[in-house]
Amino acid sequence: MQFHRIAISAISPVSKRLLDMFQRFSIRLFILLLVGCGGPGEVRPDLQPVTGSLQINGKPAVGARLFFHPDDGQDFDQRGTRPSAKVDEAGEFALSTYQPGDGIPVGEYRIGIIWMNNEASSSPQDQLGGRYANPKTSKITATITPETTRLDPIELMQVPVKPPARSRAGANPDGDE
Repeated sequence: MQFHRIAISAISPVSKRLLDMFQRFSIRLFILLLVGCGGPGEVRPDLQPVTGSLQINGKPAVGARLFFHPDDGQDFDQRGTRPSAKVDEAGEFALSTYQPGDGIPVGEYRIGIIWMNNEASSSPQDQLGGRYANPKTSKITATITPETTRLDPIELMQVPVKPPARSRAGANPDGDE
């Protein structure tokens, strides 16, 4: 024990500072190596900013989500990322792949759509009954070229839509309808 104490006390203040700097540098280097700077497996494709619109039975499908799956079934990154979009109050959407509105890689896509009622519920349901959820069977497609900035409007007509479920929190306490 005394030997250990002697060794520590024998370190000069300059040596202690150097040791401290070395430890901080080592920790930072370890974090950089752990996080990485993106290797060859992390190459991301070029993205094309693209917008579009979705209407169901002539009305904006507010809150509907669209998922774009490459038609050839191939992933364009290691994580199998899928471009997606959420429809706003006006029925418009901007495609996102890695960050909101950043776009979509050029290619052929099959599109899946889900439109959940009462997303805050513990058991929301697809108002479209799952008819368009599977991109392989939805029959909705898109082609993205380097020149594409806007998709043709997606208009689904005569689609049975399940009405949003009433939440207990939204019920009228007086019982009046």
